[in-house]
Amino acid sequence: MPKKPPQTSAPADTVTVDIDLTATEAAWRKHEARARALPAKEVNGARLDVTVAASIALVGARNVIERRDELAAAFRDPPLAVIERLPEVCLAAQHADLLHRAALDPAAPFVDLLPRINVLRGYLLDDLAAQVRRKRCPAKVLDDVRAGDNSVRDKANDLNDLAAWYRANWSKVSGKTTVEAEEIAEAGTLATQALARLGAVVAARTPKPGEVSSAELRRRGFTLLLQDYEVVRRYGAFLFWSLEGGWERYVPSLWTARATGGGKKDEAPAPTPDAEPK
Repeated sequence: MPKKPPQTSAPADTVTVDIDLTATEAAWRKHEARARALPAKEVNGARLDVTVAASIALVGARNVIERRDELAAAFRDPPLAVIERLPEVCLAAQHADLLHRAALDPAAPFVDLLPRINVLRGYLLDDLAAQVRRKRCPAKVLDDVRAGDNSVRDKANDLNDLAAWYRANWSKVSGKTTVEAEEIAEAGTLATQALARLGAVVAARTPKPGEVSSAELRRRGFTLLLQDYEVVRRYGAFLFWSLEGGWERYVPSLWTARATGGGKKDEAPAPTPDAEPK
C-alpha cells in the first residue's frame, strides 16, 4: 500500500469564472488535434455548463498540483504530466465551449463592436429626434431608422443610415447638433466593419462536407477535460481522504455544473489510485 501523506489542512477554493480569450485560444490550438482524434465511442455527451465545469476542475487541479511532492513520495510513477497539464486542458475546453456558443449566438462575434455601436446609435438617434422636432429632418427618416428587429445587422444598417444622413446634411445642422463630426466618421467605420464581419460569419457558419460541428468539438474538448480530471480526482481522493469536510471539497465533482437533469451520476473514485506504490 502507498504511504499516506500527512493529513494537514488544504485550501478549499471557491469556484470563479474568469476567461482570458488569448489563453483559451492558445490552449485550444495545442489540444485541438488530440480532441479531434478521440474515438467516437469515448466522446462524452454530458449536458454540462462546460465553462463552469472547467473552472471547477481548475480548483481541483490546483489543490492536487500543490501536493505533487507528496504523490511523488507515495507512488513510484504518478501521472504528474497529466495532472499538471489539466489547467491547460481546462482552458482548451472553455475555448471549445466558447466557439460553440459563438456559433449559436448571432451577437457573439461582435462583442468587441457592439458596445460602441449601441452607444453611437443612441447618441445619433437622440440627436436626430431633436432635429425632427426642429423641422430639420423629416420624421420618416427617424421612423425608418427606428424600424427593425434590433439584430446586429439592423443596428449596423441603422448606424450606416444615420452617418449617411448627417454627412449629407452637415452644413444644415453643424453647430446645431450634439453629435461631433468624429462620431459620424466613427459610426460609418463601425457600420462597415460590422457588415463586413456579418458576411464572414455567414460564410464561416456554412457547413462544409465532412466538417465537425461546433457542438461535437465542444463535446470532445469536454471529454479531454473529463478524462484528465478523473485522474486528478483519483489522486486527490488519496491526498485528501481524511481531511475535514471530505476529499470532494478539494477536488469537487464536475457534475455540479450539470446544465439540465439527466447525465451520468458522479461516482466516488477509490481512495487509493491505480499506481504502483513505492
